[in-house]
Amino acid sequence: TNNIITGMLKLTAPKSIANEHLDIINALQRLSENVSDIQLYEKDVIVSLSAIGQYQNNTLVLETAINNMIAKIKLKLSN
Repeated sequence: TNNIITGMLKLTAPKSIANEHLDIINALQRLSENVSDIQLYEKDVIVSLSAIGQYQNNTLVLETAINNMIAKIKLKLSN
């Protein structure tokens, strides 16, 4: 995931989808943090459980960001 984030940060997104591009990067970053925190289960149960609670919402945020980008690209292609 971190390689994907790093690669996406290096891309210059067109202005028309720059916000969606950033939303995807931010959502991936949140999910990466959730996974890292979940792995702390043996050391810090509270942090781990909190991350588990946030994970599902953050997957929905990522899905929404991707769908928003797809919709914008489809709109652009249909014009």
